[in-house]
Formats: sequence, structure tokens, C-alpha cells
Amino acid sequence: MKVEGDLTYANANARWLELSREVVSHTEIDVSAVAKIDSAGLAVLTALRAHQEEKNGGSAPARRLIHPTPGILRLATAYDVAELFA
Repeated sequence: MKVEGDLTYANANARWLELSREVVSHTEIDVSAVAKIDSAGLAVLTALRAHQEEKNGGSAPARRLIHPTPGILRLATAYDVAELFA
């Protein structure tokens, strides 16, 4: 799954609703096309990583966040979650 565009406070809820439905069938989340991100966007990514849909019995493994941009890595480092990005 590839996440594209902005992922910020202004659209975090809408993006969560969109992406949380799509992520269920994926094991990797490619974030190389995220253009703009803030702390709310980082929260969406970390939530997507561990999201388990109820109808799957909560058994989905944690997904890998791959190909982070330098901006994502700076933000993840500031919030001490850089290890979540492969």
C-alpha cells in the first residue's frame, strides 16, 4: 500500500478513514510519496501500522512502514519512534 500526498492535522481524520479501510489487506505501508506531514500525520501512520479490523478478529500482524522521506524521519526521530520505519 502506498500513502501519497499530505498527511497533516487538517486532513488526518479523513485520511485515517480512507487508509484504515485499505490497509487491512497489506503488510507494508510505503510512505515515500507523503509530501507533507506533521505530528497528526505521524500518529495516523503509527496507528495504521498496528490497525486490526474487528472482522479480522484483531489478528493482523503489525505492518512495516517503508521508504520514509527525510521529513518523516526527522519527525519520527523527534518523537522517538524512528525505529518503526524500515
